[in-house]
Amino acid sequence: GQRTSLDGMREPFHLNRAQEIDPMVMATFYPLTIHQPCLGERLERAVASAKAQGIRVKLIAYPRSPYGQARLGARQEQELAEATRQLAARLGLELLGSTAQWSDAEFTDHAHLNARGRARFMRELGTWLELPR
Repeated sequence: GQRTSLDGMREPFHLNRAQEIDPMVMATFYPLTIHQPCLGERLERAVASAKAQGIRVKLIAYPRSPYGQARLGARQEQELAEATRQLAARLGLELLGSTAQWSDAEFTDHAHLNARGRARFMRELGTWLELPR
């Protein structure tokens, strides 16, 4: 049979390929254009509705590879972090963002975690969710 994750979803095997970083392709992604959520009002209503039902909603800022961070640059990294903090504050959400260093070996490209990176991310997420609030 095909491997599945703990929640029964199939593993994204296409993300387990060897790391592929094509500098020409990366040049089309960076610098990033940072936008507000395209469905901001709908997102706000969804979060409010979930909270009204007693559902805990969290905002997760996924890790970026060192290669992606270098392409982003310090100024844009700060802009992105600030935009994420503002979104969390506006929605009244707790923000999970890893401050640990990640290795390019945990990514399949500049932004997508491979199996090793996903396993580490899930461990960190589990630890964070277990912390008393």
